[in-house]
Amino acid sequence: MEHCVYCGAVFPDGLKEGFTEPDALKWVERPSLPNDAARQLELLKVLPLEKKRPAAAYLGLLVLPVFGILFYLLYQLVLKTSPASAFLVLIAGAGFFAYLVWALLKRS
Repeated sequence: MEHCVYCGAVFPDGLKEGFTEPDALKWVERPSLPNDAARQLELLKVLPLEKKRPAAAYLGLLVLPVFGILFYLLYQLVLKTSPASAFLVLIAGAGFFAYLVWALLKRS
């Protein structure tokens, strides 16, 4: 064979020098690949498999105000009982928002 069986790339000249074909491969008859299958394999190399989903990004933007309201209400609730713990709720909320924004930017 003069090309790679996986990617179809042609081997450079002189690559096989000094090596002989194994005896087991001399008697193997490989079936030919149908034209339709070859065309589909070519398309797999060129076309991307995943499509971008902008709806998920819009849904992610809707989640930000919902969590903002939840953290604000939790902050107000904890503030009445323990002001020191309310500060921790603010820190946790800021960290959570930073993670959400990072995840949304990474996805888009």
